[in-house]
Amino acid sequence: MSAAQWERFFQICAEILGKGNWRIELSDSWCSFTTFRRLSESDAGYWTHGLPNSEDIYDSYIGDAGAWGQPFQYSELAHIVIPRTFMTDKGKEKSQNLEALAARLSAEKLPFRKTEIVLEIKLY
Repeated sequence: MSAAQWERFFQICAEILGKGNWRIELSDSWCSFTTFRRLSESDAGYWTHGLPNSEDIYDSYIGDAGAWGQPFQYSELAHIVIPRTFMTDKGKEKSQNLEALAARLSAEKLPFRKTEIVLEIKLY
């Protein structure tokens, strides 16, 4: 994925899925993501946060101090998973409209994979 494709992907997510926040109970959107570095040099773990908001989306990276809490270069992103539903810490279930998201991504010819439970971009 090019930086321009990532930027557009995140813009579309922000438009369709709503505000993201690092605190699950305050977030309308949610995802898990990891970087190539974390997969190869660390614990192979994933971060979980709301999706970035439009003011955090730049041409080559996600900005600092937004929903993701720190900057991430698009070139480092290895995998992002957006679940159809997620549970808040207080047990409230929230839904994400993966059909609308997939339709927009398809219309703009952005690569992704969608199943019944998730939409993802996996680059490894």
